[in-house]
Amino acid sequence: FYNTDSSKQIDILTCTGEDTFQSLSTIGLNQVDLGLHSGGVPLRVELMMAQLVDGDTAGNILASAAFEVWNSGRCA
Repeated sequence: FYNTDSSKQIDILTCTGEDTFQSLSTIGLNQVDLGLHSGGVPLRVELMMAQLVDGDTAGNILASAAFEVWNSGRCA
């Protein structure tokens, strides 16, 4: 997935383990510095969500959220 001006890209992994649900996760968002640390180690994040197998919006939702984290440098 690309942001509006195609200057940033985020990959989304989609796994189907059951007949009704898929799980989706960002790949690479953990490279974004959030400015948070625990014990001197930087904290990083990937986003995950589930959708019905016949759904088609979760990838766009995850990508939009990932670009917001990327642009703002924070996650709450």
